[in-house]
Amino acid sequence: MFPTPSLRMHPSLPHASPSASASPLVLPRTSADSIQALPTRALSTHARETWDGVTSAIRAGMPRLDAAELMDSAKSFAGGSVSGALGALSVYPLDVVKTRMQMQRFTPASGTLVEPARYVSVGDCFRQIYKEGGVRALYSGLTPQLVGVAPEQAVKLTVNARLRTYISNRLSSHPSHPSRLPPPILPLHLELLSGSVAGLAQSIFTQPLEIVKIKLQTHGALLKTSPPYKPVSTLEVVRNIGGFRGLYRGFRACAARDVAFNGLYFPVYFYLKHNLSQLHISQTALSPDSHSTTSTPPKLPLHYLLLAGALAGIPASWIVTPIDVVKTRLQASDPRHPLPPAAAPPASGEGGGLGKELWRIYRTEGAKALFRGGAMRVARTAPQTGVTLAVFEVVGGWILGGEDEE
Repeated sequence: MFPTPSLRMHPSLPHASPSASASPLVLPRTSADSIQALPTRALSTHARETWDGVTSAIRAGMPRLDAAELMDSAKSFAGGSVSGALGALSVYPLDVVKTRMQMQRFTPASGTLVEPARYVSVGDCFRQIYKEGGVRALYSGLTPQLVGVAPEQAVKLTVNARLRTYISNRLSSHPSHPSRLPPPILPLHLELLSGSVAGLAQSIFTQPLEIVKIKLQTHGALLKTSPPYKPVSTLEVVRNIGGFRGLYRGFRACAARDVAFNGLYFPVYFYLKHNLSQLHISQTALSPDSHSTTSTPPKLPLHYLLLAGALAGIPASWIVTPIDVVKTRLQASDPRHPLPPAAAPPASGEGGGLGKELWRIYRTEGAKALFRGGAMRVARTAPQTGVTLAVFEVVGGWILGGEDEE
């Protein structure tokens, strides 16, 4: 099912014999001196032949999905969409509070705010947001979040599941009979790779919804007038940030956050899930009510899935908080429409890479500012990821006809 081109494989992967359909990578034998002597048209032909050889070899080595695997991917995408929407909806007000808290600036010496304190605590932030516009203000930006979180989570979970299955099949001793389901656990470096790739794929969809969501979440904080709260529309936000190009402002920070978070999250999640599954099997075997004679292991209960997803989200969300702070400030700022002084982020957005922005915040505001909103981020992310992964596992098992990963 997976024809392999005649290329040297990584030492950790088994060498599969070339199939009849595999296309070897054939490059023209041309030295550097002869290339320089070629006329422009001949050089163009040489480059085209080289490119054709490379692309044909890549196509030959890519896995070909049959109808059943394509259907599994579609069902996995649907399950990821449902689970992502439910997870985001369950803790959304915490995300609004987290974003508002991250926008406040500190002086490193005294630890006090540069501007007059707008939110003195998390509880005060909740109260002021509610005072601005009631429950509606606590859910500001929810519409683009729900619209975007479905494909975002579906892409992340589907890419991770398919990549883990593919890696497992390449490592399997029976490559002619590949499994359609990922293994319980992979080696650590391969789990890191699968999670990071899934995070990178996710960030492409995350970025536009994140910047629109943050603009809507911080709208009330930028008002100098007192209530009543006047919400803004999503289309108005998109128009003000400069269209498509503005939607990807701060993309590097967003991608770095998603890659780091998922690279840390998935290895811990699958490790916890595997060990909780073993614990459940042992408890079921010792139970006096257990009279099952089947060799199929019991399904992991929902509360175990919630526990594994929530616990895995705690360290991952806390560790990447500094990157999330930079991302939030970059996306909240707009050089064409300066923010009011009380809510404007610091010099973020003036240029430079992610490392320079992290150093700038640390140098001007101290380490405390890098973890501003970290507790709220953990409080939001841990239950959200727990709900998302638990629903994905349950819905995925249901739509795949009861097949179990474990």
